[in-house]
Amino acid sequence: MTSTKYQNISLDHEESSLIQDIENNSHIPMDSNSNSNGSSNSNISLNNTKYETLGQDDDSDIFVYKDDREYLSPTKNKVLEERVAEEIVNFNDDDRIELIRHQSSNRDNIVDKKLQDTILNVEKSSIFGSTFNFTNSIIGAGVIGMPLAMKEAGLISGITLLVLLTLLVDWTVGVLIKDSKLSGQKTYQGLMYFCYGKFGFLIISVFQFIFAYGGMCAYSIIVGDTISTVLAQYISPNFFAYGILTSRSAIICLTTFFIILPLSLNRDISKLSKTSFLSLLGIMIVTISVIWEGLKVPDESKGDPTQRLTYINKDIFQCIGVISFAFVCHHNSLLILGSLKKPSMDRFATVTHLSTGWSFLVSIAIALGGYLVFTDKTEGNILNNFPQDSHLINISRLLFAFNMFLTSPLECFVCREVILNLLNPNSVIGGGDNINNEETKENKLFGGIEHFVVTIALILCSLYIALTINDLGFVLEITGGFSATMLAYILPTACYCKLIEGSFTSKKKIPYVLCIIFGFIVMLISTLLSIYNYCNLKSS
Repeated sequence: MTSTKYQNISLDHEESSLIQDIENNSHIPMDSNSNSNGSSNSNISLNNTKYETLGQDDDSDIFVYKDDREYLSPTKNKVLEERVAEEIVNFNDDDRIELIRHQSSNRDNIVDKKLQDTILNVEKSSIFGSTFNFTNSIIGAGVIGMPLAMKEAGLISGITLLVLLTLLVDWTVGVLIKDSKLSGQKTYQGLMYFCYGKFGFLIISVFQFIFAYGGMCAYSIIVGDTISTVLAQYISPNFFAYGILTSRSAIICLTTFFIILPLSLNRDISKLSKTSFLSLLGIMIVTISVIWEGLKVPDESKGDPTQRLTYINKDIFQCIGVISFAFVCHHNSLLILGSLKKPSMDRFATVTHLSTGWSFLVSIAIALGGYLVFTDKTEGNILNNFPQDSHLINISRLLFAFNMFLTSPLECFVCREVILNLLNPNSVIGGGDNINNEETKENKLFGGIEHFVVTIALILCSLYIALTINDLGFVLEITGGFSATMLAYILPTACYCKLIEGSFTSKKKIPYVLCIIFGFIVMLISTLLSIYNYCNLKSS
C-alpha cells in the first residue's frame, strides 16, 4: 500500500450505511467477485461512486475508511479519506474498522498541492535505516547500568527479566502503533489527549518530563565520573589546574555551563538528533571495551566469584526499573513510524523486532561482561569498576561523555517544551482545545526571556542533583521505576483498552489489563525500595 493523509469526506456515506456492523452482522451492500490473484474483492456503488473492499494483498493508492464507534473520532461519525502520507492497515474484526478503496470520485483533486510537494520532499527511511534510528533511541545511557541490573536481580533472574522485558517492550510498542492507527493520532501526547482528554495530556506531559529530567541528571553524573577519571590519568599532578580538572564536582560545573547549557539554549536542536551513528558507535565501543578489558582485570579488583551464579536477589524490582530506563523508546516510536517508507504495521513490526532484538544482544553482552567479573562490586556505572590506566576503557569513557553532551540538550528540550506548554494559555492544559495549534509552540508565544529562564532553571536543578547524588544506579532505578514503567507498560495498554469496545474485564482486554497491573506494581514497589535503600545507604 502507498502512503496517505487524512482528509474529511462528506457524511453521505453514513446515510448509505457504508459501514460493517459486526455485532448486528449487517454488512455493506455489495456484489462479490474474485480478482485475478484469487482474493475476493467486493464492489459497491453509492451515489454514482464506485468502491470495493480491500483484499489483504491489495496495493491500491487511495482508501476510505469509517469506524462505527462515535468516540473513536473527535467528530461524530467522521469519514476520512486517505492520500499520500500514511499507509492504512487492515485491522481484524476485533478492531471493528472497515477499509474500502475509492475507485472513482471527483475528490481525487482535493489534495493540497503544497502539501503534496512537502510530502514528496520528505526523506523517508528504509527498514534498515529505521531500525538503525530506533535501535539508537533504545540503546543509550541506560546500557551502562545493565551489569548493575544483573547484580540486583541475580544472574538467572536478571537474564530472565531482560528477555521478558525485551519481549514486553516489543509488544507494547506494537500496541502503541495500533493505538495511533485506531485514533488517527500521530503523537503520544495527541493519543493521550484523544483517549483521556486534558487529564491524559497532563499525565503524558508530566511523565515525559520526569523521564527526560532523570536522563539529564544521569548524563551529568556520567560526565563527572568519566571525564575527571580520564584527566586524572593523563594530566600531570604538577599542572596548575590539576585539582580543578580532576575534581568530579568541578568537571560537572564546567561542562554544564560551557557545553551543555549553550547547546540547550538553542531552539533548533534538530542537528543534534542526527548524530545517531556516532552515538551507536560509541555504545558499541563501550560494550566491546567492557568485555575485552574485563578479561584482564586483576584478581584483587574482581568481585566474589561465588556470587556469579545467583538465582534471585532482594533488589529484583529495582532491576526492572533499570532495564525499563534503558529500553523505553515509546516516545520515539511514532516518529520512527512516520519516517518509514510505506509505514505498514507489518513493516514497522519488522523494525521493532530487529531494534529490540539488537538492543537485547548489546545489553546482555555488556551485562554479562561486567557482572561476571565484578559481581558484588558492580557499580551503577560499570566503567567506574575498571582501573584508571586502561587506555581502551578511557577511550570509552570519553566517547560516552561526548554522547552525553549531545543527548542532554535533547532531554532539556523535552522538559522545556512541557513546562512552556503548561504555561501556555493556548495549550489544552491552559484552557485551549487544540494541541496542534501553532500558537501553542514556544517559538510562537514565548520570547527569549522565557526561553532563557526556563532553560537556566532546568540546567541548575539538574546540576544540583548531579552534584549531590553520585550514585548513577539510584537515578536509573528511580527514573526507570517511576516514569519508564508508565510510558512503556501502562499508558499504551490503557489507551488500547479505551479505544476498543467492551469492559475492562472482557476476555480480549485481559492481556492489556494485566500489563497495566504489572506496570503499577513495578512502579510502586521499585520506587519505594529505591528511595528506602538510598536513604539507608546515605545514613550509614
